[in-house]
Amino acid sequence: YVILMAVSGYTPFGDKSLLYSDKWHQYYPFFKHFRSVLRNGGSLLYNWDIGMGMDYMSTFSYYLASPLMWLGVWLPETAFDAYVNLLMPLRLALASAFFAYFLGKVYNRKDFGVALFGGFYGTCAWALGYMWNMIWLDTFMLTPLVILGTIELIRNKKYILYTIALALAMICNYYIGFFVCVFVFFVFCGYEIINWPGFKKIGK
Repeated sequence: YVILMAVSGYTPFGDKSLLYSDKWHQYYPFFKHFRSVLRNGGSLLYNWDIGMGMDYMSTFSYYLASPLMWLGVWLPETAFDAYVNLLMPLRLALASAFFAYFLGKVYNRKDFGVALFGGFYGTCAWALGYMWNMIWLDTFMLTPLVILGTIELIRNKKYILYTIALALAMICNYYIGFFVCVFVFFVFCGYEIINWPGFKKIGK
């Protein structure tokens, strides 16, 4: 992805930008304002810059809760645009790595197929189709860890990964996080049907 950006002349390798559609009209202005508030001071509860003011907490909870965006606060103004552009391949790379980790742990494998299918997840149609809606990608990135945590909880009663990964998935974007919760329910049902333990154990 980074090689394609470099060859095609996208920031930071050229003048083109990956910030288009809602990325440019909504997310980027919110991120810049959030960065300005954290660096220069201001309220994180209410914002007077738009019309007669607006509730900033609702904006934060939907658009700005990604920990990866918070790292941009420490960058100089000149590097912020490049950072936002490079977050796209970074998120897809982490999504691929987390899915490969999931496959390796669940199926107890360490071969090229794990890396290959990890890459398939990170570049699937959903990820590339919704890449302009970058606030959703953090939760997409964390989903393999949530499902791995679910399976670890069912198999070994280990709950730490499940709790942390699902909490982060919900915090990063509660909208996609809701669908992840629904998916966790389906994973649980599917796993228990395949490894049928009886109604009593399923209920427990």
